[in-house]
Amino acid sequence: QWAGHIVAGVREVDTIIENMLSFASPQRLRLERVEPEELVRGALELVDLGTGGARVTTHSDAPSFWGDRIKLRQALRNLVENALEAQAGAREARVEVALLRQDDELVFQVADAGPGVPPELCRKILDPFFTTHADGTGLGLALVSVIARLHGGSVQCSPGPSALGGALFVLRIPFQPVDRPASIPHSQPH
Repeated sequence: QWAGHIVAGVREVDTIIENMLSFASPQRLRLERVEPEELVRGALELVDLGTGGARVTTHSDAPSFWGDRIKLRQALRNLVENALEAQAGAREARVEVALLRQDDELVFQVADAGPGVPPELCRKILDPFFTTHADGTGLGLALVSVIARLHGGSVQCSPGPSALGGALFVLRIPFQPVDRPASIPHSQPH
């Protein structure tokens, strides 16, 4: 009985420390060939779906690309965990993750069936240390923003409801095909 509580506590502390270290020192990107399905699957393997009825569906319609696999996996993990936290107490939490190519961009979409994000919070919610959860650190979504900027992209919280009725977060980065050398701008987070 206590072992389960210890494991959950260690996972929580590990996530907090990992987010703080990544946010404080994002370093540079380690570009490598990334397979979209593997990236999504790897991110979901790191998410604690709990014992409740969480249902996560995925869709990937993008070719291989250059990116930092570890940082992008962390960004997706944070978005999915945030979507699940927004539905805490729901009988069945629902999350949809999509990775698509749209023209010269890769688009990561994470939608949930939670209460959504009020329009006045959409901009603040990506700020460091801003949180609406009593036990939150306010670093999860801020780190997603840092990772997007490191890749020359951005992340937005949609002010309208997702197809599931809750929040929709969209992370966009330039598409860098693997048959050409990567040319991702190295923007510095601020």
